[in-house]
Amino acid sequence: MRKRTLRLAFAAILALTWPAVLEAAEMSAVQATEEQVTAQPAASSTPASSTSSPPAPSMDDLGRMLGYMVLVGCLAFFSYYFLKHGLPLYRARNSGEKKLHVLEMKSLGNRQFLLVVGYEDQRLLLGVTPGKIDYLCPLDSAQSMTSDFSAMLSKTTHQEA
Repeated sequence: MRKRTLRLAFAAILALTWPAVLEAAEMSAVQATEEQVTAQPAASSTPASSTSSPPAPSMDDLGRMLGYMVLVGCLAFFSYYFLKHGLPLYRARNSGEKKLHVLEMKSLGNRQFLLVVGYEDQRLLLGVTPGKIDYLCPLDSAQSMTSDFSAMLSKTTHQEA
């Protein structure tokens, strides 16, 4: 799925920049031929300068090409960002609807693991294997657990008596 999206983003970037690149190449070719036409009468009078080097690109061409490179770089960055993080409007709309959370995960090896999943006020222990997901048992909710050791000890001693 990501590879297809990246290919589509690359094709869109090429489709947007290709006409401008072709136009810049045509303008460079036209300028080169104009310079060669103006240089030919001078070259015919002096036979020693018959070897000519290709014309150097002007600052206007370099600035235009740099602008296109910055544009392509920005498009690549934003397409990667939106593929990785999603659109901000879609993300804000779905952020309040999440009720299911994976609280803890313990790997048992060979693609088998235990999950502690929280849904609203409940906590569940699930066993996950490649073929199925098993509901193992409910766990005490996080709100009902006390962190005071003396309260826990007095609770257990009252239950034994």
